[in-house]
Amino acid sequence: MTIHTEVAKKDYVNFNLYHLKNAKSNKKIRIIVYTFGLAIFVFMYVFRNHYFWDSYVAGFISQVILWSIIYLLIFYLPAPLIVRLQVKMMLKDGKHNDFIGKQTITLCDDHLEKTNLNEASQIKYSSIEKICHGYGCYFIYTGSIKAIIVPDAAFVEDTQKHEFLSLLKQKTGRSVIYSRRAR
Repeated sequence: MTIHTEVAKKDYVNFNLYHLKNAKSNKKIRIIVYTFGLAIFVFMYVFRNHYFWDSYVAGFISQVILWSIIYLLIFYLPAPLIVRLQVKMMLKDGKHNDFIGKQTITLCDDHLEKTNLNEASQIKYSSIEKICHGYGCYFIYTGSIKAIIVPDAAFVEDTQKHEFLSLLKQKTGRSVIYSRRAR
């Protein structure tokens, strides 16, 4: 089975956003940053409360709310903007331009073939780590941070999409992971 598609800059940005929100390492970092920051705020509250404040509960709740707001404003909300800017700069510098543009994906008997203007590669099905869907694209991960991007628009009909996904599942033994946040 062969799929002809075009991966736009938007699709590449969406892959990076999907990866940012769903990669296990990124989730761990967000939890660590939030927990560490909250611990600092709690320590500051206890230290200040010991000398100056009369109400422990009101002060504690205000510290938690304040840290949550700071976390959202500094770490969580700007992340998509930063990803978009970084991808735009990488593409402007000529890095990773082989990810965008027209591509052909062929499911062969023992490997997946990906061909674009710059390269042709053969990927063994056993090296496909996971298949995900989010932001209007399928991401066929061939490494921890590398994936083949297949936009939903690549499939003319739903039957073609179902045939492609069922063949891919049959060859790899992996089901598609659908993102709850980014559909």
